Amino acid sequence: FLYFIGEMVFTTPVPATVDVFYSLCQQVQAENSLTRKSEMIQGCVRRWSGDLLLLFKMLLPKYTGRIYHLKDKQLMKLLASLLKTHESTLKDHADKSGCIATTAVHFFHPAGHRGGMSLQQLEDHLAKLAAVTTEDQQRRLMSEFIAVASRDELFVYLRQIKLDLRLGAGIRIVLNGLHPSANDIYKQCASIAEVV
Repeated sequence: FLYFIGEMVFTTPVPATVDVFYSLCQQVQAENSLTRKSEMIQGCVRRWSGDLLLLFKMLLPKYTGRIYHLKDKQLMKLLASLLKTHESTLKDHADKSGCIATTAVHFFHPAGHRGGMSLQQLEDHLAKLAAVTTEDQQRRLMSEFIAVASRDELFVYLRQIKLDLRLGAGIRIVLNGLHPSANDIYKQCASIAEVV
């Protein structure tokens, strides 16, 4: 699922799903050139059928001001419980992989076909999680998400919670995918909503 190849930008609209978002993130992360990263995002933006503000909030999670009240140790404990795996096993795998999301997906085996979650549905799950502070509430909400999520959706969900998509692209590169002067506008207003 490529958004940008060479100088040709595809014109077919892409659905605002987590699967498409995951695909975009994987492509941007795999690309070494910062210019190409911006071009890939721009190619997706031109075809995006959903809310552009939501897309950029998801691409830049650390700039939304959202807090999930989950430290690594707490997140690992919750995931061990939800994925029915020993916490030490998860920790060992996470230490090797360097990523809690990669580790969780490794141990996550959803029953049946899943996928097709919209970016808005993911946003709704994340907003609910950010609104709670107790471990029981967090466990309940994460359990609800895991019950309907695919492996890619769980991966994106956890990367959002960690506020780091690991795209290898900072805010300037991501916002350049929207417009060449978007980063300058952001510097003046510090609001992704105003930039979009």
